[in-house]
Amino acid sequence: MDMFTSRDEVIKELREEIFLLRSTVKLGVPCPVCDQNCKVYWRSIYGKMATTLINLYWLTLDAAKGFKEFHITKFYKGGKDGGFSGGGDFQKLVHWGLVEPAEEMREGEPPKGKGKSEGFWKMTQPGMAFVVGNLSVPKYVRIYNSEFLGFGGDKTVNIKDVKGKDFNYVDLMSR
Repeated sequence: MDMFTSRDEVIKELREEIFLLRSTVKLGVPCPVCDQNCKVYWRSIYGKMATTLINLYWLTLDAAKGFKEFHITKFYKGGKDGGFSGGGDFQKLVHWGLVEPAEEMREGEPPKGKGKSEGFWKMTQPGMAFVVGNLSVPKYVRIYNSEFLGFGGDKTVNIKDVKGKDFNYVDLMSR
């Protein structure tokens, strides 16, 4: 394309590129415009995510007045509070509606970020139901460019179906 290419030719070429991307994005392909790797990722709930969720459940139950928001440093491995998560778990669990970012800070030190609630998370009612085994969720979410595209496949998963290294539902729930 150059500056003398007609609008119709540009649109035609972009449509061809979009078709190519859509047909190959499952496998991953470089974007012809920005060279980013274009791929739809299928994510499922794994052991560390379930551990993070169960620990948020216990923190929530221990809170004196209903739901409470907790800062992410409570969950990071090696964090000041001796956490158990590698990070990124909350952002993924949001897609299933099991946790949500806190609207305001309630616990811990204020983060050094833009918003006063940045880094604070809370459990949702569906999250509580999932942890105690009363809710199944779609097994997969589809993510493209960090955006939720929807659920993938027909399979559902209950927390007791989750697999992962060092994940033992019975041990985590019997404290």
